[in-house]
Parts: sequence; C-alpha cells; structure tokens
Amino acid sequence: MVQANGHEPGWIIGYRGTCYPADCDHMGHMNVAAYVKKFDEGTWLLWDAVGLSAHRMAETRHGLAALKSEVAYAREVFLGESLTVRSAIVDVGNKTARFRHVMSVAKPEGPVEAARCDYLVCFLDREGHKGAPWPEDLRASLTRWMEQAHDEAEGAS
Repeated sequence: MVQANGHEPGWIIGYRGTCYPADCDHMGHMNVAAYVKKFDEGTWLLWDAVGLSAHRMAETRHGLAALKSEVAYAREVFLGESLTVRSAIVDVGNKTARFRHVMSVAKPEGPVEAARCDYLVCFLDREGHKGAPWPEDLRASLTRWMEQAHDEAEGAS
C-alpha cells in the first residue's frame, strides 16, 4: 500500500526528471540510451539505500558487476513528459541480486508505466575481479527490502 508520503515499502524513487530533446531520436520519442541512463541513475539511490554506498564501495574495494539487463517497453515517451523511476530488490542470492526499475510517465489520471528494466548483478571483489558473497549486513538489508517489496506486490493483487 502506498504510504501517506507517497512511498511504497520496499520501493524507492531513484529518478525524477523530464524527457529532453537530447533524449529523443529522429522518430521523435525517447531513445534506448536515454531509458538506460535514467534507469542507471535510479540504480545508485537504490544501492545507497540498502547500504552499498559509493563510500563503502571505495573503502572496501567491492562493488557491483551487471550480469544481465532486460528492458520491456510499455509505451513511448515523448519530449517534455515528466518521468519517475521506482526501484526494488526482487531476489537475493549468495553473490547476486536481482532488482527492478519501473519508469512511469506523469499523466493527469495518474502515473502510466512506460518501461521496466530487470537487472541481475553480482557483488564484486574489485581487487580479485570476481564475485564475492554478500556481507551479512548487506544480505540482511537486501532481504528486508525484497520482502517489503514482495509484501506490497502481494497486497496489491
């Protein structure tokens, strides 16, 4: 359920913005590179919220490696439309996590989904250049975020 502050448990709004002329292609709608850039900007607020900040990554020499991304487009986005990207953790493995971004366009009747992107990432030992198990505090945080997002999805159905 959406809370009074507009947030959903387990979800974070990681991007708010507008489709600018530089985001559009020769056909007049937002191009693929712009979708990915806006999703990527939402990525880092999500990871900061779960406890994997840029500071922590630099300090521990760990990070994330994208293993897979899949974008599904629901409608075109046009110049001047206002956008929001919400993000949630959807699965946690020993060394991996899946998260989802949902991009919506602001409309008078309410937000309309434009696209979603699912990512699979690996927790990365940046010195060894290989996957590493999640530290316990991050695993616990990721699991809490995932459970809250799952509970919200269950309540909506």
